[in-house]
Amino acid sequence: MKKINLILYLIIFGISFSCAQSENPPKIEIGDESSIYLQKIVDGIDIPWGLSFTSNNSFLVTDKKGIMYHVLEGKKTIVNGVPEIILSRQGGLLDVAVDSNFNLNNKIYFTASVTESGTGSNTALYSAKFLNNKLSNLKLLYKASPDSNESRHYGGSILVTNDHIFLLLVIEVTEMLIHKIFRWMEVKFTD
Repeated sequence: MKKINLILYLIIFGISFSCAQSENPPKIEIGDESSIYLQKIVDGIDIPWGLSFTSNNSFLVTDKKGIMYHVLEGKKTIVNGVPEIILSRQGGLLDVAVDSNFNLNNKIYFTASVTESGTGSNTALYSAKFLNNKLSNLKLLYKASPDSNESRHYGGSILVTNDHIFLLLVIEVTEMLIHKIFRWMEVKFTD
């Protein structure tokens, strides 16, 4: 038995040396320092959480506290029509993404922690039309269940691809419909 343990130890020891990093890692060239700069575009957003560009000089940004802003050429305006959210630890107004056909349909998607039962909360996915700093045609597309009072990471990351595939990440708790990545083909809405 001691011989087997010694052999296993030597194998593990040998593998650890073969995986060791070299003393001289490859150099990463960053380029000319003048090509990288920081510029403040907007301030006064307490806890910015999600951001999605609607055009070259316009974007939507979520504040975890439940406020969505439209920033156009550096000027922020509150977006009206955001549903009530539950602000709790990592929960709040989470990600935002514009539809791949936003320039034609003005559709956006966003996630938030909301309650269904009145106690606890969980991740929800909404779609809405964004026009003139207002949300209309608000639709609840998905709500993770059950609601929970536990401390958790709500996830809620959204990705809308150019080929109309929609991904939603809901993570942290492994029971039921939580701790998953959902993939949908785009549903054609006629509104």
